[in-house]
Amino acid sequence: MYMPTLKINLRKLQENARTEKALLASSGIDVMAVNKVFDGCVETAQAVFDGGIHVIAESRTYNLKKSVRSVARLVYFVALA
Repeated sequence: MYMPTLKINLRKLQENARTEKALLASSGIDVMAVNKVFDGCVETAQAVFDGGIHVIAESRTYNLKKSVRSVARLVYFVALA
């Protein structure tokens, strides 16, 4: 059975985060990322963090637990609905 897959270039994601942060910082805007679509994927959160965005929002507490165990230095906020 065919299963669709999504391949993410983590290097490009990191570069995009760095570019976005620099562009918005020049206008005095702080950036926060949301790791929602990727089901708490630690690798995407790490790439964004390495790109300079150090606040990452997550809406699922089970994803927070997964991420915190893997990447202890990331700072997460839980968006409660």
